[in-house]
Amino acid sequence: MNTYYWKNKFPGYTSLIYRDGKQVGYLNVNGFTKNAEGELEGRKFRFNNRGLFRQETLVLDGDRSSELATISHNGWLSTATITYGNKHVSWKYQNIWHTRWMMSDNGDMKIENVGSPYSGNLVSDVDDPLLVLTGIYISNSFRLAFTAVFVVLFVVIIASS
Repeated sequence: MNTYYWKNKFPGYTSLIYRDGKQVGYLNVNGFTKNAEGELEGRKFRFNNRGLFRQETLVLDGDRSSELATISHNGWLSTATITYGNKHVSWKYQNIWHTRWMMSDNGDMKIENVGSPYSGNLVSDVDDPLLVLTGIYISNSFRLAFTAVFVVLFVVIIASS
């Protein structure tokens, strides 16, 4: 079992990742494009977002830029599928408040996160930095999308008043 703690720095585009009280990684997300770069346990990754309504994200090796995985996001911003080699790993929220999420391949692999949209305690059955960082990336990506939707709705409501 691997246990991590992650938290977003203000204003929320950088996540710091800790293990046993020591920082072991980070994730920097561009709030506009949702592209990101990060590192965990000495491995660097890049996340390149494609598409507007049917979003897909390529996970690339941070040093060589070779494709490692693909993330397919659903339109409701509540689930995603990570295609990683010949595996398909599902990511989904476990509650309506979006404070719990889980990744699973419906087999031996499971990663669970409990916390808030801005931090969490993550427990992983596998020692795979790519999957751990991808889980945090998806959580942050969905949080940024929800924030954008609420800002647009707020502006529309204020403008129509």
